[in-house]
Amino acid sequence: MRKGRLVLLDYSGTLCMDSVRFGSSDVLMAELSSTGLAGLGVTGPDFFWEKIINPAWIEGSTTGVGYASLMERRLKEILPETVKEESLRRAVKDFTQRYFASFKIDRRWMATLRHIQDDSRLSALVTTDHYAEATGAIIGSLSAMGIKARRLDESHDQGDYKFFVVANSADLGFSKAQRCFWEFIISRFPSFRGTPILLVDDFGFNEAYGSSYGEWQRVVKRRDETVALLEEVFESSTRVISFFPHEGPRSGERVTFPGETFLNITGMISIVEEAVNEL
Repeated sequence: MRKGRLVLLDYSGTLCMDSVRFGSSDVLMAELSSTGLAGLGVTGPDFFWEKIINPAWIEGSTTGVGYASLMERRLKEILPETVKEESLRRAVKDFTQRYFASFKIDRRWMATLRHIQDDSRLSALVTTDHYAEATGAIIGSLSAMGIKARRLDESHDQGDYKFFVVANSADLGFSKAQRCFWEFIISRFPSFRGTPILLVDDFGFNEAYGSSYGEWQRVVKRRDETVALLEEVFESSTRVISFFPHEGPRSGERVTFPGETFLNITGMISIVEEAVNEL
């Protein structure tokens, strides 16, 4: 990667909306039923979010334990002892595999991503707060679009080859709202210091109902903290596009930030494309 312009792209809820839709109440209930988790005692979306995901989110998103292992461990703690371990393990495996199978980039992003890859002035980071399995799933989804990508810990500032770098909180041990997340990136790519930044992120707002990560007050706080950290650590100006399309599950709750416009997904991507051209 070379110093020029830096594009920071969030993954779940921005590049990929299907992973968010997976958590919607109707889809989630169908998946719990089809994988056998409902029959084992995961009675519905409220149980799923309140008993499994929300209490363990910090650990899951900042360690290498992984979604499947964490879910299995949580369910062993809260389900009746009569539940057979093999049945539980098989159901959790099926569920998490189906979730990550939905972890694909919206095809409407293809032209913009290829533009970023082909423009020698631009460098791209895909950043996410997620479980450990997400890193490989993101790289696979980018590869399916013809986008070369590597993990952050396998990337550095040397060489002039062009690829997207994937920075996952589970690999780094810190969330995007923490200074250490961005400092680790700068340690791998010191040439990014002073580079103008375009940040495209939903800041968790497009998460399904039930996920505490998507609560509006947390979204606003996360947005403000992330921008402040970027400008401090990278010593650079940051343009922000809050990716809150009309199709988002919480679109009725949003408040417009000054100078920002909210359209459908296609319209939002067009705004991103224009911003990339202006970098």
